[in-house]
Amino acid sequence: MKKLKNKEVAGQMGHFDRLPNELVLSILSRIDDLKLLCKCSLVSKRFASTIYCIRTVSLILPSFYMNDIDSPEAQAPICKLFNDILCYNVEEIPRLIKSSTLQKLNFCIFLQNFRELESIYIEFPCPKSPCISPFLKWKARCRSRGAMIESLVFILPYSMHKKTQHESDEDQEDEETPTECLETQFNDCQSLPLSCCREWLPILCLLIKCHNSLQNVTITDSHKHGKLVVRHEQLVEWRNSLLCKEFLNNVSPDFSRISLVPELHLPISGYMMHGVLFMYTEFQGESHGGDLITYDYDDEEMVVVESVREILKNHRDWIYWTMNPW
Repeated sequence: MKKLKNKEVAGQMGHFDRLPNELVLSILSRIDDLKLLCKCSLVSKRFASTIYCIRTVSLILPSFYMNDIDSPEAQAPICKLFNDILCYNVEEIPRLIKSSTLQKLNFCIFLQNFRELESIYIEFPCPKSPCISPFLKWKARCRSRGAMIESLVFILPYSMHKKTQHESDEDQEDEETPTECLETQFNDCQSLPLSCCREWLPILCLLIKCHNSLQNVTITDSHKHGKLVVRHEQLVEWRNSLLCKEFLNNVSPDFSRISLVPELHLPISGYMMHGVLFMYTEFQGESHGGDLITYDYDDEEMVVVESVREILKNHRDWIYWTMNPW
């Protein structure tokens, strides 16, 4: 019976052996999940060597800070550990990861087998908090020169809905948003983008340093509240300078523009927002406020760019400046 089963397995593997490498690679490339690819690489040496030619992978990672993402005490030792790792040569990094307490970085060791890797998509869990609004959206812009955040856009409506086809602005009843609720919601949500950037940026730098073929890295959270993206020429500049250590020691924003718009109509997407908190924050003395619309938005973020456009166009009177509100 055992011999018969071994023959069946050998026969199945024989079918794969007859397939050309290009076809096997095409099939395996559809499995972009890194954990599944790791399991597939154990099937045979041919599978492993083919998998390492895949150019796009995705990965869901646990948070390095667990539920203490806002705690400086929880972040400090991990930031120091990342700084230490980033100071070493690429060849030495796997050994350092194995010897460190940060076992969650073991995926980097397997990733180093991918010599032609071009794109990585990473998803972190969103911090578990009943206070974080499902409507929260934020977008970070990375600096072109030097591995650090340049600016950040933050949109938080108290409520929003999509207008029906026959619904007009006159049909809308004025919806008053309690000021106390807005302040509470803002206080609960405003620290999330910066905390996420503190956690994501070291991972981003580590991947860029270890993979010279990379062209695109996207990091987001499980609820798709925010996103950090570096690609193409910007990624090359990061690799050349990689000032991650400087960033991690200087995470305080310089100033912000904040506005509270009672009602915001988005004519293109058809959404109506009430009690919209908008914040634009700049870091490290950069001043590109006029370029808000030119953020590198993707299709999933068109509501964000439309909101920014409408606020800057029709609600500038609601915007005021503040020094470091975080």
